[in-house]
Amino acid sequence: MSNRSLRRALLVAVFLSASAASGVLGALRGWPRGPAIGPDPCALSKSPEGPPAPGDAPDDLEIDSRLHGCQRVPYTALRTFLAARGVDMDAAAPSSAGGLYTSAKVAFGVPPQGSRRSEPSFHSTAEATKLFDIFLQAAPEIIDHIADPVRAPACVLDGQSRPMFDVTGACVPESVSCLLGRPATKDDLALCNSLVDKASPEDPGDVAVKQRMAVAVLLGAGHTCE
Repeated sequence: MSNRSLRRALLVAVFLSASAASGVLGALRGWPRGPAIGPDPCALSKSPEGPPAPGDAPDDLEIDSRLHGCQRVPYTALRTFLAARGVDMDAAAPSSAGGLYTSAKVAFGVPPQGSRRSEPSFHSTAEATKLFDIFLQAAPEIIDHIADPVRAPACVLDGQSRPMFDVTGACVPESVSCLLGRPATKDDLALCNSLVDKASPEDPGDVAVKQRMAVAVLLGAGHTCE
């Protein structure tokens, strides 16, 4: 499989995994826990017997916080974030995370130098797709370098660096926390481990792909309001 085909396959897998795990990921931004499918947050539930019962629909404040309370990661902040987690953002290869980042200015809506305009506050389809692509390409570098205190200084905790996965292949809580930018919950670890557990233990290549997917899904879930 070519590198381009692998990128496309992993990108599709990220979207599908994020969608399937929406019930788990609902807690990532402080959303109320509950079933993956619930009332339409943009419409009040009406009953012929009377007014909506408590809990049938969110109030205005909840709708505002869900739909408008999460801004996208700015272009320059994305570089700082990934570089501090072991990604070579100066890489010149077009298919590398650094190369994709360099070519993503238009997709991110970065204004020309000297312009009074600012970047958009929310995701566009092109920018979100490019962001997932960057996360996918950054995942192997993060896995390789997150335990290196020099390459990944943001992931040093109490003077100690930890790998992304332990000797059993399980996701390391401290490293998951570093990817999310907040303490990892049991749900976060369950999501990460569920993806890794789908790999065939006898196939190192499959294990590497599933680990890459797990890292990319965590990055996407933690930094795109999913």
